[in-house]
Amino acid sequence: MLKKYLKTILHFTLGITLIITQIFFINILPLTAHKLNLVLIALVFILIFNSYQKALQWAVGLGLLIDLYSFLPFGFYTINLIIVLLIINFLLTNVFTNKSFYSVLILIILATFFYNLIFIIFSYLTNINFTLNWHNILKQIFYNSFISLFLFYLFSLTIKKFNSMFIDNSMNN
Repeated sequence: MLKKYLKTILHFTLGITLIITQIFFINILPLTAHKLNLVLIALVFILIFNSYQKALQWAVGLGLLIDLYSFLPFGFYTINLIIVLLIINFLLTNVFTNKSFYSVLILIILATFFYNLIFIIFSYLTNINFTLNWHNILKQIFYNSFISLFLFYLFSLTIKKFNSMFIDNSMNN
């Protein structure tokens, strides 16, 4: 019982740390480095390396925390993250069945693209004046891909169940 509470506290602390890092540090970086989306990267990694249920819990929790700090209508980020997670989960289970380095990269690229596409659609539907061009989306895809590749190799070096080319699912239970 205590172990469950400690795990919940750890997850909550990690979520808060991720949100604080995204909002207060990443978003103020100079040039275009502020395009990096750590929350989206974390959700894709949780989905790939853990389970859809865990990733959905994280999407709701992180989305609600981002919505608290956002000037957009409440639920804007939460709904976006959940929809992106549904799309990426569908692609992961039906298209990218082997969880390799290349599938992680493609899923990060697609998640970033769909995240921005849904953001543009929501902005249009709610009449929020939001300017996002393809150049900015490509920058975000580049930064998210770069950090994801770094994280993938970091995980593959530090955790034995990850191979640099394929992820072993036999130990995921």
